[in-house]
Amino acid sequence: MPEPNYGNFDTMPARYDDREAWVLSDGTWKQINIAENDMTTVPYDKATYDRVFGTDLPPLPTAAFHSGG
Repeated sequence: MPEPNYGNFDTMPARYDDREAWVLSDGTWKQINIAENDMTTVPYDKATYDRVFGTDLPPLPTAAFHSGG
């Protein structure tokens, strides 16, 4: 499974692929609508993501990116 993309969703860290999107809000990863992600998230490469948000973010939930659908 490829690693999810990195991005900035309205100043919050985002991870997404073509089926799921997750945003770190108030210290908790929350799944958001993929269409909302597509309209709002600015794609980042990993280096930019790490520079903007740091590298000490909480891990994604275990359910993230395991939909398989």
